[in-house]
Amino acid sequence: IFVVLHRCVAPPAAQDGLVLALRRSTRLAVYTATDLRGFRHGCVYVAPPGSHLLLQDGLMRLEHGAKEHLLRPGIDALFRSAAASYGSRCIGVVLSGVLRDGTSGLWQIRKHGGVAIVQDPDEAEYPEMPLSALNDVSAAHVLPFHLAMRFAGVTSAFVKLPPTYRFPLPSKVRAYTELVMPTPNALHALPFHLAR
Repeated sequence: IFVVLHRCVAPPAAQDGLVLALRRSTRLAVYTATDLRGFRHGCVYVAPPGSHLLLQDGLMRLEHGAKEHLLRPGIDALFRSAAASYGSRCIGVVLSGVLRDGTSGLWQIRKHGGVAIVQDPDEAEYPEMPLSALNDVSAAHVLPFHLAMRFAGVTSAFVKLPPTYRFPLPSKVRAYTELVMPTPNALHALPFHLAR
C-alpha cells in the first residue's frame, strides 16, 4: 500500500508524526518510502515530502521532478507508474482534496485494467478531487471513506488518525482553487479533459 499525502507546507517532523500515527493506528508495518528499495505485501509506504513516489521494476523510486498541481509528492505520478508497472493488479484510491490531483493517474490505472475507487464527494472535506475523478474516469467505484480504505486492503483502524494530523490547505493551493474553482460545481468549466 502506497500513500501520498499532499502536504507541501508540512515540516519534516510532520512526516515523522504521520508515519508514527499510522503505525499506532494499524497492524500493518508502516515505513517512509526509500529510494531504490523493494517493497513487501502487507506494508504501508508513505511518500516523503518533496519527492514523487514512483514504482518501477519492483522498486520504489523517489524523484524530485516537476511539481504536479503545485505539489510534490503528487498522486498522479504514483498512479501512472503503478499502472505502467502493475496494470490490472493496481487499485487506485482518490480521497478528499482540491484541484484535479489523482484524475489523470486514476485514468491510467483504469486504462491498464486496474480498479479505480473514489471517495463519495458528499462526505469529502474537499470534494474537488473526487468530483474530478468521477467526471473523467469511467467505471470508478464510489465508496464512503471507510469502505474505500477497506477495499484497498487497509484495515478500518488505519484511517483513525488523530485530528492533529490534519494539515492546512497550502495558501498557494487555496488561492489557485478560489481563482479557478470558486465552487465544486465549477469543475465542469475547467479546460482539462482526458481522452478516453
